[in-house]
Amino acid sequence: MKKRKEKYKFVPGLNLYRKRDKTLNGGKPIYGKTVRELDAKIKLLHKEAEEKAAREEEEAEREKKPTFASYAAKWEMLYSPHVRPQTADDYHTVIENHILPTLGGMALAEITADDVSEALLMVSHLSKSVYNKTYMLIKMIFDSATEAGVVECSPCPKFRRSGIMPKETTTLTPEEQEILLDAVKGTSADTFVRLALYTGMRVSEILALQWDRVYLRSRFPYIRVERTLRWKNSQAVVSNMVKSEAALRDIPIPQSLLKHLREIRKGSDSAFVIHNSSNGPLKKNQYAHLWHAVVCRSTKEREYTKYYSDGTKKCVKIKPQLEERAAHRKYRITIDFNVTPHGLRRTYITRLIAAGIDPKTVQYLAGHKSARTTMDLYAKVLYDRPEHLIPMVERAFEPQGGKTDAP
Repeated sequence: MKKRKEKYKFVPGLNLYRKRDKTLNGGKPIYGKTVRELDAKIKLLHKEAEEKAAREEEEAEREKKPTFASYAAKWEMLYSPHVRPQTADDYHTVIENHILPTLGGMALAEITADDVSEALLMVSHLSKSVYNKTYMLIKMIFDSATEAGVVECSPCPKFRRSGIMPKETTTLTPEEQEILLDAVKGTSADTFVRLALYTGMRVSEILALQWDRVYLRSRFPYIRVERTLRWKNSQAVVSNMVKSEAALRDIPIPQSLLKHLREIRKGSDSAFVIHNSSNGPLKKNQYAHLWHAVVCRSTKEREYTKYYSDGTKKCVKIKPQLEERAAHRKYRITIDFNVTPHGLRRTYITRLIAAGIDPKTVQYLAGHKSARTTMDLYAKVLYDRPEHLIPMVERAFEPQGGKTDAP
């Protein structure tokens, strides 16, 4: 009678049972103290192999029918090298916060025009800029997928205008400018406000400005703009990639700013004109603290969190009154007009136009690609309130020679 072949080979030297299977455990031998233990190990390895094969099959199917989220990530990777880092960051934020929550988990090929409309509806209560970027990015991603043959056609519906129009940035009058400068004198915002008012530089350009590009000893002192700052995970990143070629420019330093810069240059050990306590560029929260030096001196309504001894907290809104003393501070509230960082830049450009400087020169100093942008978007009248306009209108209609018409 033929001897029955054993299920597993026993290895006396190891006192273990062994099984060799090229399809399991990477082809390496599998050992067990008993036949039952070895059976359990082999069964577990078979299960793991089946699960792995199922995952690979699922992954292959997913690659054939990618979700919007997976294709959007691929699109970002391919597209981001062709735009400015700040633009790539802005696009990523919009995709993560406003598109993926609605479309991210859906198969790209199964998304309909109604699905896209739903995603747009979710951002219709936000600013016009966010709404437009959301639509633009969805369309760009689907256009790319169509070109690559991933989907047959784009499901994006016809563009419909929506979103909330932003409040128009205010241009400061000369009187308001002096009030602002007096309010922030000696604060952390002093230099920032002066640079914005007297050079019209963008926030990203001011925060990236270093002393090696501030020519104070030149016969005609000027600032060379060729760096920008952006925040990545709230950390400052300074680069030589400006908004456009037009943003590369030399800006004359007026006397009202020159004296201030010479004074702060003497006591500065930092390479940056505006810096933190470590002499480095400002982080996002540090810039917010800097601008708070302006906000806290204004009558602008704001809110803060009040903490109580029992561990509870409450959101409190306050509306300071003009000339009242700020709570727990030595200064008074003196700013009763709206002021924003971009408004300071707009004020600079408007001043140049009001001074009669030709549009092309203003375009160059502002760092705009087009003079139309300069004139249409930034050129605003300095005085647009009745109390300012009435005296001007009266002077325009004053009778010559001091004679007045009889009523």
